[in-house]
Amino acid sequence: MSNTDSVWATCPLDILITVFKKLNIKSVINCRGVNIFWRDVADYYFEHFKLWPTVIQHTIGEATFTEKSVLEWKDKILSAQSWQDVSKASVSLRHRYKLKDLAENICVYRDNLIVTTNAAVTYYNINNFEVNKTIAFTPLLEYMFAKRQFANEYVDIEILRKFVNTMNTDRDVFHYRRVDMLEMHLENLEIRGQTLCRQEYESSAGSVFRYQETSSLVVELKLTNECSEGFLELTLTNKLYTDPLHSDSVRKLYVKYPVIFRVHLNSCYFISRNVLWMYTAVVNGWDKKWLAHFYGCESLHSIHINRENVYVLLTSGNVLLVDMDYKSLINIFRLTTSLSFMDPTPFMFNTCVLVRTPNSVDSEIRPCKKADLMKCMFRDKVTCVLEHGYAVLIGYEDLKIEIYLHKKLFESEVPELKFSIKDMVHEEMNPKIRALDIYEDDIGHHLFVSSYYYVYELLLSLTEKTCAVERKAEGSGSEPAWRLRRRRSW
Repeated sequence: MSNTDSVWATCPLDILITVFKKLNIKSVINCRGVNIFWRDVADYYFEHFKLWPTVIQHTIGEATFTEKSVLEWKDKILSAQSWQDVSKASVSLRHRYKLKDLAENICVYRDNLIVTTNAAVTYYNINNFEVNKTIAFTPLLEYMFAKRQFANEYVDIEILRKFVNTMNTDRDVFHYRRVDMLEMHLENLEIRGQTLCRQEYESSAGSVFRYQETSSLVVELKLTNECSEGFLELTLTNKLYTDPLHSDSVRKLYVKYPVIFRVHLNSCYFISRNVLWMYTAVVNGWDKKWLAHFYGCESLHSIHINRENVYVLLTSGNVLLVDMDYKSLINIFRLTTSLSFMDPTPFMFNTCVLVRTPNSVDSEIRPCKKADLMKCMFRDKVTCVLEHGYAVLIGYEDLKIEIYLHKKLFESEVPELKFSIKDMVHEEMNPKIRALDIYEDDIGHHLFVSSYYYVYELLLSLTEKTCAVERKAEGSGSEPAWRLRRRRSW
């Protein structure tokens, strides 16, 4: 029976929506694929009842990419679907941001590129490359120098150098983690150190290491005057307060470094004294939860979120799953070989663990114990990993980038697309990728790549030849080919 002959095709909209209300979200998603009429009704149902975020969690899983675009919800899903055709994409350099100070981290929120350096947090408008606002602060070494002057302590440059060495023990916590790039700052500090005085310390807002913004949260990791020795301040600002001056809209948490935390949508997960906490921003309040306690002796490395599961990654490469019911951590993944012979900073994305290995390590090492759908990958000279919807992007020391798809990782470790920024720019003095992030719009996927003093904006789009062929096959040129194809399949 055709769609036009079907009784359901002429069924009143209100009745069909009443039926959808009786179903769970997964069933409604399946109903969406019945015919065009049901698809349109399901889209209206998702839009009217604000269910698109739930739809994304059930279809794509990784939902943080929705914060990195100003597209409508349906278009965000279509854009995410287009990553499955990334092997056909062309890569071009759209813009290059020159930074005055050493880059620590980058973050995309809506149509803003947020760049954190060792001296300021700067918001760039992605559409016109202009600066929207700048939040200045004191660089770390200058702040520590002024702090010791304020306390009438003798300032020894070697002491500061050892302090920076300590702060750089965990690459995932502070992002730049390399003392060699800070030597010039130490030399400058020796030359002009006496210009820093007690008044500068008293008026300083401290030094910021990480800065991240979502639709409901602003998270800052910084060293301030209130921090006691060995502690950093993790400041959470709730944007959902109707009164922005409410005293409880800002929470200041003092956590001993190295600080391990993860921002996921409207929640911030962090570990303090081996306890995993979650602070969630809600309207005019906070939802604070104690998730689990870690009783082991191994060093904790990072927190990972995949769908509704929370994982804790150890520096040994082992993975712990948080049991929400029993407030405990379950070891679900263990490596055969200790990471003491490797670079002890693994990464985790989806349900994969990526271990950075020197060339001398046998690439055939496999985990001896693992849960279902867990996988271990080995790569050399990896500096950062970005999980974005269906895709995983891996950055390397030599400015190379590889893009994988989650669904193909368990069958093959061959990247869908790989390229190097060196082929587009030739004057980079320190070829190393420090951070990655993505912005989505109607043009394509905007990939931001941070090195030491540059942020490159790359545009990933289907080649003109491929677009022309697919546009001809689709019989229309009014809409991008990938969007037409995904609109019909999704």
